Amino acid sequence: MNTKRTSLIMAAGLALLISFPASAAEGAPAPCGDGMVRFSHEDNGYSVCVPAGWQRRARGTEVVWSPDQGLDLVFSFQTKVVQPRDVSAPLVGYLLRKKATLHVSSSGALKYHLDGVDGVGLVKHQHRYGLLIYTQCSQPGKACNDLVRTAIDVARTVHLDPGSDARPYDQWKVRNIGGLELRGPSGSPAAKDLDWLAAEYAKGHEKLLTALGAPPAKEPLCCYFYRSEDENFGYTRRGSGFNIAGGAGEVHSLFAARNDRQSTGHEMTHAITNRVWGEPAEALLGEGIAVAQDLSGIDHDARARKAITNIEPDLTLASMLGDAWFRHDMEVSYAVSGSVVKFLLAQGTTDKVKALYQAPDFKAALQKHFGWSLKELEKRWRWAIRADPAL
Repeated sequence: MNTKRTSLIMAAGLALLISFPASAAEGAPAPCGDGMVRFSHEDNGYSVCVPAGWQRRARGTEVVWSPDQGLDLVFSFQTKVVQPRDVSAPLVGYLLRKKATLHVSSSGALKYHLDGVDGVGLVKHQHRYGLLIYTQCSQPGKACNDLVRTAIDVARTVHLDPGSDARPYDQWKVRNIGGLELRGPSGSPAAKDLDWLAAEYAKGHEKLLTALGAPPAKEPLCCYFYRSEDENFGYTRRGSGFNIAGGAGEVHSLFAARNDRQSTGHEMTHAITNRVWGEPAEALLGEGIAVAQDLSGIDHDARARKAITNIEPDLTLASMLGDAWFRHDMEVSYAVSGSVVKFLLAQGTTDKVKALYQAPDFKAALQKHFGWSLKELEKRWRWAIRADPAL
């Protein structure tokens, strides 16, 4: 193996992505070179030139291209990524667990050595999404070196759809107030009404910090407001209404007018609880606390009664634990979770609910902190919201 040459190739690949602007809109993709064809992923909004004749297969959410067995060029699309390094973070975590030797650049690009084989990961990042292209090789020698060179050539051709008039976030109008940073695209309803939004969100933020017993963050919680679902998707490749963990967090939501917007509290609660409580062990608690504290003024007990009466009359709380939570109608899952957590907050303390939120065994934690079995909780909760039968 020509180690010096391979190192130079990897260094060139790492340097390549540093020159990519993090959030700059692009024109049309350039034509592919000889022996290459352009592959487009319409759902994720990217296209890239790949070697003609290579076989494509899906591996979970990843797209894998291979010229031969044991030689894989992997495309991994990431959302909810703030910095270029966030795009390659899942691969970096995997390689660290495998005890690989690796170097990660400020652009998120990386080179690694694992099980006697060298590989690279290359990053293209824009707004709040990005594409990671990395190599996996089980054939040490020239074949792996060629795969690395191909990865670098392919990465040069990546084109991310910038979305409709998706100007970089640093060109948005900004307002800072009380631990918050609010942003709206220039000329948008949010940008024109940032003073009102700032006052509304500051009041809600302070109320949530008090209700959750959370100290103020050292950094501002950033709130991004989009005019439409299409605009939100162009910047994030996600549906509207979500948060990004890390630091004080980010909240992304829609704002068309004061009376046509997403609730102030739901995603803000997620951002605060992620910061001070960590990731929830159960969706029942994670989504439940966000619904219960969403500051919308909605009667979530009435929503829950209607959901279990009209949509899922046979629902039990036992069926709301673990991955089963996601198999219910989403209206039911959110409504019931919010109502249950609202009931738990009324019966106990924020610290007790926090303990349930963090507990790997919800049933054991419920017994320890509230003295109830799951069936007893369900009976008491149903009685409290006047939902029959009170099992």
